[in-house]
Amino acid sequence: MREDVLILAHEEILRLRERQIGRISSIRGRSAGVLGASGIAASLVSALANSGYTLAIICFVLATVYAVKSMTVTGTRVMHPVGVLSSVANANKYDARVSLIGQLRKEYDRAESDLKNIVGHTRTAMKWFLAGTVMLLLVSGITALIPIINARG
Repeated sequence: MREDVLILAHEEILRLRERQIGRISSIRGRSAGVLGASGIAASLVSALANSGYTLAIICFVLATVYAVKSMTVTGTRVMHPVGVLSSVANANKYDARVSLIGQLRKEYDRAESDLKNIVGHTRTAMKWFLAGTVMLLLVSGITALIPIINARG
């Protein structure tokens, strides 16, 4: 591979890594939103003291659990700067760049694997939040209809 192509590849990998970091931040931001919304919803619904809302509360609690799981800090293994320097100390410019690109690729792959876990937990949290919301609306609708049905009967 020519050196100019290698430089271009290196720059592109760095760009992809920055984009990946942005995606991770975005997903964690969404998880924080689900966490806040489910916590508030569970608190408000539990204050209604209606046993019909138990399933909705359970759904909101599960949404909270998965949102917290998605925000769990995971350690991503990266090469320490001293290791980077020692791995390229005796290499020529070309081989040093190849080595650095290899390390960046490994870091990217590890972070991508972590991102899949974060996305999975965030999706699950959102599903539980939506289930809780549906249950809340369903129970509220039924509770509102009971007096109307009793008045007609």
